[in-house]
Amino acid sequence: MSRRIVTALLAAFLLGFFTCTYTPVPNWLARPLVVEAALEAAQAIVVLGGGTTPDNSAGDSSLRRVVYGLRLYRRGLAPLVVLSGGDASRTGRLGEAEAMAAVAAELGFPPDILVLEMSSMRTAENAARAAEMLRPRGIRRILLVTTPLHTRRSVLAFQRHGFEVLPAPTDGGQHLVGNALGRLFLAHQVTYEAAALLLYWFKGWI
Repeated sequence: MSRRIVTALLAAFLLGFFTCTYTPVPNWLARPLVVEAALEAAQAIVVLGGGTTPDNSAGDSSLRRVVYGLRLYRRGLAPLVVLSGGDASRTGRLGEAEAMAAVAAELGFPPDILVLEMSSMRTAENAARAAEMLRPRGIRRILLVTTPLHTRRSVLAFQRHGFEVLPAPTDGGQHLVGNALGRLFLAHQVTYEAAALLLYWFKGWI
């Protein structure tokens, strides 16, 4: 590889790094991925898992999602909370749904308000399994709880399975960051979500 090519690649890397770190570009690129909240009455609240910790408890993202979903339940927006994610038979670990259910139990919520979907490993599977479980109950209108940058893809995936989706992003839909490290991490998340949207479109999952 010639010195000119190496220099050009290094310059491109530094330009991208400084653009992502010291400008609001990541915030601008994140905006299309976030769907505005529509917190209205629904037939069920569907909470998508966001990972577990090495000790099989709910990870930070899962914890924020399930707590927010339970807050919506307490506000009387739906009579049922569906916790979705994690296939222990494929991972050998406690699933996200089970970890989030443990959080609900610790907070004193009765188990009969919960429905656990424990066989999905990705957003498309969350939607497909939820449809299989909720259609027989006549449930079509749902509040969908996930983190802000995940709302666009998850809403499209659930709509693909016939749901009327009311987005309920955690943190009030807030995704903007004002510090250099946060913008760098946001750029990584935006890149991941953009690639995932493209894959989902190609696979016919949205």
